[in-house]
Amino acid sequence: MVLKVDEDPQAAVTDLHCPTCMRPMTMKASGYCSICFRPMYGGFDNNAWPINKGRCCHWCNDTRVLPARRQVAINEVVRNK
Repeated sequence: MVLKVDEDPQAAVTDLHCPTCMRPMTMKASGYCSICFRPMYGGFDNNAWPINKGRCCHWCNDTRVLPARRQVAINEVVRNK
């Protein structure tokens, strides 16, 4: 499976095939990640707070947003002691 990415976030990815029937499938990007600016597919994006106020991809959520949220929570606990 090869993903082709155009500059347009609504551009179709055409080299995807159904694993059952092998018919070509079309998948459109739902927008761009507000952190890494890569296209996001599938419509399942994440809240990018506290990095910024936009939406982010799963990779940025796991590697940047969640660690930043943990640090915010730790700082709140330490400050309230």
